Amino acid sequence: MVPRSSTAALLVWMLVGAGLGRAQDTSRHVVTAPPNNARFEILQSHLAAKATLMLDRYTGKTWVLVRGTDDVMKWQTMRVESDLPSIPNPAAPRFQIFSSGLALRFTFLLDTVKGDCWVLTDSEKEGMFWAYVAEVK
Repeated sequence: MVPRSSTAALLVWMLVGAGLGRAQDTSRHVVTAPPNNARFEILQSHLAAKATLMLDRYTGKTWVLVRGTDDVMKWQTMRVESDLPSIPNPAAPRFQIFSSGLALRFTFLLDTVKGDCWVLTDSEKEGMFWAYVAEVK
């Protein structure tokens, strides 16, 4: 026969494990993967909700979600230093955003064809914009 203290300890361990499992299940729904040919994607930093971005994966154009003067949420076009490449008839995904999860400043917009890269920059004066980082040679 199993002592009552062991049974109680086992029950507590199972309940705690079940609770942790539930927490892990819900966290996987924070991020979704778009279909391979999806044109648009919404991304949000795990660190700052103000970094809620919508990306046109075909052209690289990006918008940030802001609260307007009328207190309504709106998509605001983000400025891009050194401009995005002109793509006359975009037909497939070309751009992606990477965010490290360590800090908002480690969020990058990448042109997966040319290798151009921009880093998310947030200034009080200009708000959020993409600052040019590098071109792969």
